[in-house]
Amino acid sequence: MKVYHDPECLRHNPPHEILSDHLVPYLESPNRLELVKNTLSQNRSFMILSPEQEWSHNLLSYILAVHTQEYVDHLKTIYDDWVLDRRIARSLIRRRCNCGSPLPQPAQDPVFS
Repeated sequence: MKVYHDPECLRHNPPHEILSDHLVPYLESPNRLELVKNTLSQNRSFMILSPEQEWSHNLLSYILAVHTQEYVDHLKTIYDDWVLDRRIARSLIRRRCNCGSPLPQPAQDPVFS
């Protein structure tokens, strides 16, 4: 089985993620990705391909084989939409309480840090 692995994915290591509209510690990690890749590479049934090699396949077609187009489109914009919604909500709260000073920000909220 061909496994497409881009080392750039290892750079994705946020401190938090959003689950059920709550900010929680990030469940995945670059270390876990490396462990999975290394385990697969020890099995001859898997061929690990990197971007330097020819990726002649349309990877999106594989994604769409298991996810709907609607879901893929949702993922393309959901973070930006969420950030915008949070900023609008904070702006409304500031106006409602008539406070000119910034509201306290959650210590672990990467959106406002």
